[in-house]
Amino acid sequence: MKKNRSPILYKKRIKHLISDVRHCLPGMLLCAVFLSAMTAAAGKVCPTRLLLGIPCPGCGLTRAAVLLLKGDIHGSLLYNPFLLPLLAGGLLFLYEHYVLERKARLFSVYIAVCIFLMVVFYIIRMKYWFPDRPPMIFNVNYDNIENREYIRDSSEYKNCAYTGGQGDGVNRVIKIIGNEKTGLDRYELFVDARDVEDEANLPDRAKVKLAECEKISSYTCEADAALYQKKWNLGDVVTTKDAEWSLLLHERITEVMETLDSDGYVVEPTFGTATKSIIEKVNAVSGDTAKNESIPGPEGKQGPQGYSIQYRWDGTKLGVKREDEGTYKYTNLQGPAGKDGQDGKDGLSVTYTHTQISAQAVWQIAHNLNKYPSVTVVDSAGSVVVGDIRYIDRNNLTVTFTAGFAGKAYLN
Repeated sequence: MKKNRSPILYKKRIKHLISDVRHCLPGMLLCAVFLSAMTAAAGKVCPTRLLLGIPCPGCGLTRAAVLLLKGDIHGSLLYNPFLLPLLAGGLLFLYEHYVLERKARLFSVYIAVCIFLMVVFYIIRMKYWFPDRPPMIFNVNYDNIENREYIRDSSEYKNCAYTGGQGDGVNRVIKIIGNEKTGLDRYELFVDARDVEDEANLPDRAKVKLAECEKISSYTCEADAALYQKKWNLGDVVTTKDAEWSLLLHERITEVMETLDSDGYVVEPTFGTATKSIIEKVNAVSGDTAKNESIPGPEGKQGPQGYSIQYRWDGTKLGVKREDEGTYKYTNLQGPAGKDGQDGKDGLSVTYTHTQISAQAVWQIAHNLNKYPSVTVVDSAGSVVVGDIRYIDRNNLTVTFTAGFAGKAYLN
């Protein structure tokens, strides 16, 4: 049987689609206004996240859609993996409802299955991941970070600890933690634990010291300050993606440095193991707690009586006396006269006076001063006249007036 593909049938389907869009338009506009108002007021579009502090099953769909439009499928799936199935469900609805012109029974079943799977995935995420992995990705391509710095440091890494307890020489108790490491994979550390009386506690001391000697993996950047404490916060485990450096990290935010200056408000989070400060490195070497505060020492003995020193300058002489003395002791600081220097070359005149005998509106002045001098013009009555000065070169200039007159020009 031949299918009916007449233009009348296509027009009917298009009218049906336009009619449905008109019916849905008020609802779509209302949703858009609601989302815009929520974003402007609270920085969040999810009422569940705003009121209860936890995401809903649909959290991340908007950001996943934005990334999908940018061609980042992997980033879209990280935000919410159900965006693509829901889009496929929309295409299935259009096919059933407008092409086959029947009730969307298959679509209803498909959407019900998607919603069920979303709820199951949501429960798993809330139980095992939240709040460690909320849908937040730091990526320079998403324009939410800049000025990145990635540090990997294994210079202080240790994985085997020899822990010495009480006793001396061969009688000293030694416990080894991490003895299974061998060869080039073994990085040893000696821990002095004489203060531990119970040798059963020596392995605990060793584990604490080994935890301080882990490999450092730190990613620091300037993040979008508008998202701080709204999309992410100190302590969150977030995804950091940097294609340029081939990085995909799932690390906790261990530090946040906030700076407010003339350039504005800057937020710099640190992901992963923070780099050690100077004091922490000193502590690791010395085994003691370095103090950075000043502690006053004991009061010293009374010193001898002190006196102020007074000075007086007398031309070429410097006078000095103690405050309990009556007269100054002068020292002549003038040195012997030096030899006469060589005579200098004849200098050029630094000024020039030009006398204009005939009345002219344009004065041509050749001054030969080898510079661009300032010019003051007076007429024959002694009044200053301002003209338009034009420098031809370093030795010639012209002065133009609105009318001709005679007088003098003083150049310096």
